[in-house]
Amino acid sequence: AAFSEAHQVLESAHPGFFDREFQLHRYWARCEATLLGDTDAGRAVWEGLLSQHAGHQAEIFAQFIEYERQLDEVQRARELFSRFCGGEGAREILKGDKESKTFALEHLLHSWLRFEREEGDAHQYQLAAQQIEPALGALRSQKLAAREKGIAKKQKPTPTPPAAPAGKRPRENPASPAAEEGREPRKKPRGDAPAPVYLDTCTAFVKPLPEDLGEERLAAVFSDGGVKDVRIMRDREGRSRGFAYVEFESEDALAKGLSKDGHTLPGGQALSVLRSKPPGVE
Repeated sequence: AAFSEAHQVLESAHPGFFDREFQLHRYWARCEATLLGDTDAGRAVWEGLLSQHAGHQAEIFAQFIEYERQLDEVQRARELFSRFCGGEGAREILKGDKESKTFALEHLLHSWLRFEREEGDAHQYQLAAQQIEPALGALRSQKLAAREKGIAKKQKPTPTPPAAPAGKRPRENPASPAAEEGREPRKKPRGDAPAPVYLDTCTAFVKPLPEDLGEERLAAVFSDGGVKDVRIMRDREGRSRGFAYVEFESEDALAKGLSKDGHTLPGGQALSVLRSKPPGVE
């Protein structure tokens, strides 16, 4: 009741405001599930948001899916992916032209493929790829149309300015080299360092991992090949989620790493080592 009242107070005080980080609702759902032991009440929090904010389906579904994954409800998370991609939410976004919404849709579609690589098997991955392909195809068509429209706009001839009357000096364009002569070049503002981007090239996907296995011990498994980086995926508490990405320096080194498929750890755990593919790549 306290969370519901807080939500109503915030909406009345800030009408039209939408929290894209879902801070209140994430904490609300987590309290229902972990402190009160009522996982269905936590789900009701996200279902309520879906019914109230039809224009933010992709963002809400992404948070709803993360809630289920934190509860280790893999099948429920899979059903939410399927529900979104086969429902009106995805189709409504494709009808619009807002770049932010299509970006959220594309991110969620690719997240489903990554989810099946981490939690499912080859059959479930293939089913997911088949279900999202219509939406991905529509997004590709939209991007191609926008690119062609931008090219046509650039190629449109610019009108020739009228000649200056005799005896008058033509006015310089402030952006022209002549106008900039003698001035110091403008410095671009320095922002925060960009977040690292992983392209999954020359990378192996490794699972299942024991909870106590660290990066150094995992790298030692592939010590005969040039390991560039080891990334064990962890939850918000820092605990291993049971899988990792191992990046190699070359294709030859990756081939050596893939030969470790079926390698048995000292505790008797057999590893699955597969080539990692970027989202959307077959």
